[in-house]
Formats: sequence, structure tokens, C-alpha cells
Amino acid sequence: MKLRRYDGAQAFIDGTFNVLLEREAQNNLMIANAQRGIGKDISGWFAASVDGEDGGVLLSALAMPPYPMLLYETRSTGGDEAIRMLAKEIAGIGYSIAGVLAQVETSKRFAAEYCAFTDQTVSSAVSMNEMICTEAVAPHGVPGILRLLTVDDLFFAPFWETEFSRECGINVRELAGRFGAARRRVREATQFIWEDQIPVSMAINGRKTPSGAVLNGVYTPPPYRRRGYATACVSSLTQRLLGEGKQFCCLFADAANPVSNGVYNRIGYRNDCVLSEIHFKQIGSPNP
Repeated sequence: MKLRRYDGAQAFIDGTFNVLLEREAQNNLMIANAQRGIGKDISGWFAASVDGEDGGVLLSALAMPPYPMLLYETRSTGGDEAIRMLAKEIAGIGYSIAGVLAQVETSKRFAAEYCAFTDQTVSSAVSMNEMICTEAVAPHGVPGILRLLTVDDLFFAPFWETEFSRECGINVRELAGRFGAARRRVREATQFIWEDQIPVSMAINGRKTPSGAVLNGVYTPPPYRRRGYATACVSSLTQRLLGEGKQFCCLFADAANPVSNGVYNRIGYRNDCVLSEIHFKQIGSPNP
């Protein structure tokens, strides 16, 4: 068993892509981030794998500060030894990670090993259902249509995204950055609005993988909730992306929120795996 470091995104892809594609939906973020890094300076990233005696990849790890490190355990043959080797390497080189995002048991085992090698401790943990859909079910009786975001929508869309971030407990970015992101999505045709005479809900095609698409940013302002708008928006966008040739769509739902999970189940999404995002803090420091 050995640990291999990669000094470029293309090298990481060459070394791990085949195993990441075995669970393409689960690894959508790692795949997208690696592809985004091709041709760029990734000297501040941490990209590595732990390989078995047969050369097969046991663990794949990709960290893009300030976000949690993404981790994928290919198979159980490496077990705790592979996770311990990775945690020891990260601690040994003094590389700081904000947290880890992986399948729930993998994430917990890595966190325990990482904290044992450092002066870090767990500050928070959130579980998410990674859900996948290959055939969407359209809700009945919901008025409106799905359409692309346009520049004329910029008077409200960045503010919706800010409120979405607040409700989800995500760091709220500067509003100027929200406007820039919305303009980019207009150019790339990746943000969608459900309109019932007026805009009432939104969803974003946030990432694409070779065979799939990832939905995020699903938001309905409070005055328009409980009318089925978000359900119709996600269902219609899912149908659109599958109709364009994607083999699956996936999204993340808070595992502790049965309402959102139930909505996505009715559309045709099913649980594919449970992920845990664990954040670290220095021992003795207060929670952020």
C-alpha cells in the first residue's frame, strides 16, 4: 500500500477517474472540481490517492481550500489502514483542511484518524442524502412553466440566492459576487425559473459529469411556498436534462429534513448514498 500525490488536476484524473466513475453520482463534485482544475495552478490544493499492492486505487482525496476535502473509498480492502495513511500524510506535511465530505462511515473514520494526528477536533457534522433520478414524474395541477434565467431577472435572482444560502446555513457571499454568478449562469444557460405569471421558484443545473447533471439552488420565496412550485420546477428541469441525453440527475437533500426528501421521492429521486460533511476546529477554540 502506498500514497501517491498529484501535482496537477490532469494527473489526478488520469490516476483516479476510472474508479470515480464507478460511483459517478456520488463523486460528482470531485469529478467536476478535478476537471475544473485542468490547466490551472493547483499548488494550493491537495490531490492524492492511496493505492493497494495490486496498483488499484483504494482512496481518492481532493481538497480545494477553503472547502472540505472530498474523499472516496473505492472498496473496503484498504480499510482503516488506508485512511490512517492518508490522515498521517496530511498531518505530516502540515496541510490544513477545513473538514471532510464523504460517505458517512468513511467520513467518520477519516475524522477520527485526522484528529488523532493533529490538534484538531470535530466542530460540526451534517448528513446529506445524495439522491438520483433516471425518470422524473411530473406533478399534477401546478400552474406555470419552466424557463431559463435572463438578464431581466437579475433584479431578484441574486437576492433569492442570498436568502437560500442563509436558510441553508451556507456562508453568504457578497452580493456583487451573486450578481456575477447569475450573469455567468445566464450566459451558460444553467439557471432556471418556474413562472406562474410571475417568477415563483428557481433551480440551478450546478454541475455536469460525463453521464449526469447535478441540481442545486432550489429555492422558493416564503410567500409562494406550499403550492408545489419547487416540485414542478425540479421535476421539469430533471425531465429537460434527461431529455437532452443525461443518463441521470442527482441532488443533495438534508437527511434530517423528511419534507424535502419526500418531495424529491415523489418526483422520482431515490437515495443513492448518505454523505457526511464534518468540519474541524483547533482544540480549545469555540465553534464558528
